[in-house]
Amino acid sequence: GRGEAPDAFMAALGGLMAYGNVAIALFVSWSMLSRLALMGFSQEGRQYWLLKAAPISPNRLLAAKYLVAVLPTLVLGGVFLLGISLLQRMSGFGLLFSFLVLVLVVLGLAGLSLAFGVLSANFNWEDPRRISQGGMGCLGSLAGALFLLLSLALFFGPMLLAGMLGASPILGQSIGLGLGGLFCLAGGFIPLLLVRKRIPQLGEE
Repeated sequence: GRGEAPDAFMAALGGLMAYGNVAIALFVSWSMLSRLALMGFSQEGRQYWLLKAAPISPNRLLAAKYLVAVLPTLVLGGVFLLGISLLQRMSGFGLLFSFLVLVLVVLGLAGLSLAFGVLSANFNWEDPRRISQGGMGCLGSLAGALFLLLSLALFFGPMLLAGMLGASPILGQSIGLGLGGLFCLAGGFIPLLLVRKRIPQLGEE
């Protein structure tokens, strides 16, 4: 705070702060995902037997719940991201990078949250405020927060490091997209693969 930090660090930090729009858009997106993904199965309540009786495979049901969570979230997050970026007069390349980060994090976070939603499915609720009762639902929220922090660190950490070392910002962004993208895709789809066999058993406890 006394202006004693190295110039390269301050320049890199300033470039990183320019992407605060991503954090705002992701916060809004995470709020929606917590409802659509983490409670994706539980919100069916006692009417879940209709889905079990329908000729729908567990994989298709899981894919449908995933799309229902992802598509509205991307629209809402994208609108926030575009609006904030226009107010900041961000460059086209910066907006593209921000949008890719938003999409990848939402894809991963939705998969992780939906997997915990399967594990914490509750169809016996009467009060909508008690849908997500249980330790597994709380664990899902904590896992989502940790996933969000780790993914942002992987996306923006290389960019900060590249700025401190005097390297090209594009190089840092490219490495960040690679690392963060792999983490988000793996963190989003692997949990879904692990819980898909549990779907036929839901509602039978």
